[in-house]
Amino acid sequence: LPLPHELVERILLMLDTKSTLKCRLVNREFNAIIQSSTLVQYYLACTAAGVIDNPQSPLSYAERLEALKKREDAWRKLNPVFETTIKANDQPSTSYELTAGNYFLCDDRWKDLHYCHLPSSLQDNPQWVRIPGHGPGQGWSGSIVDMGMAVYEHDLVVSVISRADMQPGHSLDLVLLKFSTGEYHPLARRPLIHVRRSPSAQPYTTVRIVGDNLALVVDDRDGSKLFIFDWRTGHKRLQHEAIEDAYEYSIPVFVSPELLLVPNCILSHFEVWHLFPSHPNPNSPVQILSLQIPAVSDNYSIIGIYCHGELIPFLHSMPYLPPRPFFPSSEDSIIVIKLLLESFSAFRRSAYNIILHRRALLDIIQKWTSPSLLEQQEGLPTWLTNEVTVHKVADPNDGSVRLAAQSEFVSTMLHPGPRSRDSPTLATSQTSHMSTDSSSSSGSALSTSRYNIPQVRWANWGPHFSIVPSK
Repeated sequence: LPLPHELVERILLMLDTKSTLKCRLVNREFNAIIQSSTLVQYYLACTAAGVIDNPQSPLSYAERLEALKKREDAWRKLNPVFETTIKANDQPSTSYELTAGNYFLCDDRWKDLHYCHLPSSLQDNPQWVRIPGHGPGQGWSGSIVDMGMAVYEHDLVVSVISRADMQPGHSLDLVLLKFSTGEYHPLARRPLIHVRRSPSAQPYTTVRIVGDNLALVVDDRDGSKLFIFDWRTGHKRLQHEAIEDAYEYSIPVFVSPELLLVPNCILSHFEVWHLFPSHPNPNSPVQILSLQIPAVSDNYSIIGIYCHGELIPFLHSMPYLPPRPFFPSSEDSIIVIKLLLESFSAFRRSAYNIILHRRALLDIIQKWTSPSLLEQQEGLPTWLTNEVTVHKVADPNDGSVRLAAQSEFVSTMLHPGPRSRDSPTLATSQTSHMSTDSSSSSGSALSTSRYNIPQVRWANWGPHFSIVPSK
């Protein structure tokens, strides 16, 4: 008996694109169903365009398909739908962010954030909105040194503030705000998280958020450090001390919800960190890989590595999505990395862009960290060594006990010999020496271990990607 067209349509929607297109060749009836189905045509167009459907959109599938066709046609012809000019707010600073369809600026006093929702048509009237950098509280004396957002995922804005107090140095803190209201974020147990005391009034910082993980890079006169916080609880999961000023002018990027790419300017590589889910997995974040970037001439040095991958992967359901019909797919997006070089002799700067396809980068990381491919790692000439000390820390609010890791770069060495089973990979925890005996005292060290991290040369991973001069 012939199947109803609606049932055939539902079956086709469960297939991948390649299989669906093959079904067109089965017979005329299959071809007619595929060609006449707006829903099937829309999902085929989404795959071809590298976008994902927004189930919360109020538009019909016919309207979504038409909007997608217009979008692709505009990109194909490089013909924008409209152009407009937005007047900047008075005396903005140089600190800015562009995310979730909003343009953020810090004011020239480094006290408040201002944002403008970018228009989607000429009829829109964009307005600047102020968010107090320290939240609804009044009378604070600090300044904003950076900002980070997770608007679609959490309706979250984070201000990194530095302020002087009665103690030596400056207090570096995170302020967690709800984007839509400017109030302290209701899901943050501690809307003000203390990071550390810094000898610098304006340390270099960069913050990125995906899921429950907040990654913060700090560089000041004490050197470079990477912090990983659970922003909901305020728990510090990791503090890693890098070599010298490795993270100065370094911007990390999330490759996936559990993989963080951190540029290291001193060692000229990308650190790949595995961030295990906070719950229920107790394991601390751990570095699993080093990806070297192309060598530069002896007359040049790398002074900055900036990663930009706006389409961050969403770990949770996205309750704050606007009603757009579709969004660019994270897996099909690109990561653009800007290398800033400086010449010692001519005092000249030049810049290059590395363009990475996110899916290809994920495949490379999986390849070089897979436990089934340990033999290929034995041929790598150099490895890195990190020393990790794991502590058990009691939460002062509810008494719950969590694990926190102190990590430090130790050395670069030649091939270390057979890889131990405790070396970090995507498939294993960071250590088998860790004890989670609840009788251990709060704050006491449970274990101290050294890990050898494989370092992959550019020739073994980079040819998949493009390097172009930056104008």
